[in-house]
Amino acid sequence: MTKYCLLHIHIRQLESLGFPSTIRTGYSYITCMIEGRYHIPYLLKKLQDGCASVTGERRMQSLNDVYEWALGNNIDVVINSTGLGSSIICEDREVIPVRGQLVRVTAPWMKFGIYGPNSTYVFVGRDSVILGGTRDPLPCILDRPLHPKMSEISPDVSKNILKRVKELWRGPLSTAPVVEQWAGFRPHRNIVRLELNWLGYNGAFRKIPIIHNYGHGSMGITLSRGTALDAVYLVEHGLKAGVGAETQKLLAPGMDKLPSGQI
Repeated sequence: MTKYCLLHIHIRQLESLGFPSTIRTGYSYITCMIEGRYHIPYLLKKLQDGCASVTGERRMQSLNDVYEWALGNNIDVVINSTGLGSSIICEDREVIPVRGQLVRVTAPWMKFGIYGPNSTYVFVGRDSVILGGTRDPLPCILDRPLHPKMSEISPDVSKNILKRVKELWRGPLSTAPVVEQWAGFRPHRNIVRLELNWLGYNGAFRKIPIIHNYGHGSMGITLSRGTALDAVYLVEHGLKAGVGAETQKLLAPGMDKLPSGQI
C-alpha cells in the first residue's frame, strides 16, 4: 500500500482529534482505498472484455484431479488461487481459515480512516463506512471442516465492534445507522505460497506447470498486484521451460530469502 505525506502525530494532537489519552502516538498519511466488492467484478469484466473464457465451477479434491482435468482439456499452464481450498487440493496444513466480522454504517460525513489497537479500525468505503474488526484463527479445514453456522453473524461480536470504535474515537460512528453486517473466512498462511511447480505423477509422459498463489489472508487486495506480477513471471518461466519438462520448483523472486520451513 502506497503512503503519501506521512506525519507523526503527538498525544496533544491526538486528543484534539478525538482520541483517548490511552493512545500515546500515531501517524497520518494519505493512501488509496479499494473495496473487493467493486474491484473483483471490475477485474472479471476486464478478463471477459479481453475475450478470456470464464467457465463455471468444478470441484477437485487433489492435484491429480487438476492434472487429469488440465491434460484432458489441453491446458498449457495452471494457476492455483483456491485459497482455503488449497488445504484439500494441495494437502497444505499451513493454510487456515481466519474468521472475521465487520459492521457497515451510513456516515457520509466521515472523511478519514482509523487503524487502532486490538484490530479496531474505521475504513471509509464508497457507499458506507466499514467498522471492524475481529481476527479469530481456526484449525485447518482438514482437521475441522467449516460449517455454514460458523459464518453466521454474531450480534455480540457486532456490539463489541461498535463498543471498541466508540472507545477509540469519540465521534458518533458507533450510533450511526447500521446498513450491513458481514462475517467470513480469510485464507491465512504464515507465508504466502508463490511458486512454480509441476503437475504429473512419476513417470507421466507430460508434466504441466502449475503456479501456486494463495494464502494472502486479510491482505488479498493489498498484495494482489504484486503477487500477480510474480505469478506472471512464473507463468512465463514455466512456458519457456516447455510443457512436459522435468524441472524443479521455482520460487517467486525474493521468496528464497524466507525461512525454508514455512514456504
